[in-house]
Amino acid sequence: MCKYLPFMLSLCLTLPFGTSCGGGGNNINDPSKPATNPHGNNQNNNNNNNNNNNGSNSVISRIQKNEIAKDTQVKLNDVIITAVETYTKMNQDTGKYEPTGIPGVFVSDMIATAQPYSGIYVNLSKQAEPGSLKIGDVVEIDGQVDEYYGSKQVGKASIQKTGTGTVPAPAVISDVASIATKYEKNEAGGYYTPSATHGSMAKQYAGVLVKVENVKVTNEKVSSLKSNCENPNATPVAETCLANSGFEVGGALVVSNENMYYVPNSLRKNGVEFTSITGVMDYNYSAYVLLPRTADDVVKKGGNNNNEDADSDDDDNATYTQTAINTIQAGSVDADTKVEVSGVVISPVAVKNYKDNSAYSFYLADDNAKAIYAFSVSGNKGLSLDRGKKVTVQGKVGELPSTSGSKYTQWDVKGAGKTPLTVSTTGTEPNPVVLSLANISENSRGQLIKIENVTVSVAADGYCDGSITVNESNKAEYEANGGNYCTATVTDGEDHTLQVKYLSLGSNLVSGDTDPKADSKALIKKWFSTKDDAFDSITGILDVNFGNIVLYPRDDNDIAKSE
Repeated sequence: MCKYLPFMLSLCLTLPFGTSCGGGGNNINDPSKPATNPHGNNQNNNNNNNNNNNGSNSVISRIQKNEIAKDTQVKLNDVIITAVETYTKMNQDTGKYEPTGIPGVFVSDMIATAQPYSGIYVNLSKQAEPGSLKIGDVVEIDGQVDEYYGSKQVGKASIQKTGTGTVPAPAVISDVASIATKYEKNEAGGYYTPSATHGSMAKQYAGVLVKVENVKVTNEKVSSLKSNCENPNATPVAETCLANSGFEVGGALVVSNENMYYVPNSLRKNGVEFTSITGVMDYNYSAYVLLPRTADDVVKKGGNNNNEDADSDDDDNATYTQTAINTIQAGSVDADTKVEVSGVVISPVAVKNYKDNSAYSFYLADDNAKAIYAFSVSGNKGLSLDRGKKVTVQGKVGELPSTSGSKYTQWDVKGAGKTPLTVSTTGTEPNPVVLSLANISENSRGQLIKIENVTVSVAADGYCDGSITVNESNKAEYEANGGNYCTATVTDGEDHTLQVKYLSLGSNLVSGDTDPKADSKALIKKWFSTKDDAFDSITGILDVNFGNIVLYPRDDNDIAKSE
């Protein structure tokens, strides 16, 4: 399952468990059911899916130990569901994600406490209806042994609920490194890759319900490289190439935030301590990771974390504190703090329309030209919101930390659900602050600025062409040569440089939505495609894009080319 953010505008849930392929083979029945010989005597009096009450000789155990060959037909009798995978899809009328089906479940032997090799993933041949299978359901499964990216599973499976039972207590793991895969950092690219180094007990706990105790976050964002990255050799790679694989606890174990339960932003911060984290272990694309199932699986030390969902603002009683944009950009406000900010819209506005409300993305600035990115799902549909309007936004402070090879953190304000976006009269844009390239620093981020007397040192790359189109499923696609780069570099001739980049504010658009991306890419291509072209001035929004300070010019009026 994968969930796209932070700071994003859309979410999706998919899990890289594929369907098995291949023909049938031998047929193995689970020894948990008493077998009857022609004389009517029971040859096996054990009905707990094992031979010695610990699952050590169950069918699940034998599959995980490679004692049953791939494609062999198997039957699991009286096993219990420990985790449910659920696909979701956005309802375009409401803007909410709703369950669409259950593609698979994790099951365990019916034992008191989880043991090595006692759990496995079951990939259903046909998705089950949402809510039809739950943790604690006792089921019978017919399928065949399969393997997907090294992960043992029962594939092409049918499932029948036979009752309910008590889920085994999770196996408590005292050494988190013993079940973890070590991730290695690509310093130049700014991402992590799983190494071939796995904990000594990792394989035997794959598919098993486990608990780790007294751990804290040691790496809040383990970013991995997407397989479809357009330029994997860039230093660092583009933000669109990175997938957030999860966060690390105990200096070793990655807790995936892309499966079943999305751990809130507020709990995925370096140094956050947990009394315990429970979940099923999974071998996912060459790495052993921990998958929490619900909010109850993640227990923060010293407080109840269940209401700390940093990605939801659906609290009618929420209190928002009036906060200056400059205070947020200075890093003086903690991430996830509820704030109210006011200013004038200084950028184009991206709009995503739902049935009853709309999502708006834009930059706003105060009288001193300090600016911040804002995203709001308003209860009002069809607001007359465009550049120059005065607005007040309520939401939570967002933080996108810098990546390897870059320096800075991006701050923003995001509101969702019922948080208001108030539009009043037309205001006056602040005058840009004139800055030399030599004086641009971390303190300059989030500001409307003007730079003067610069030349193009690196022309805009070949990725500036493209247009917004709506495909057959009513989902907008951006068609471009290579995608999301479209970046040039300017210099003052004294070894000071600054990236000039297109402005993208929308995501996952449908028919009727608006996004300035295509116009912004055309702007960059028009003015910055030729090396050594000189400019008297360039005005734009200075902000951080995945750790690098960049300038976003907004239209032709922002650019004064030298004669």
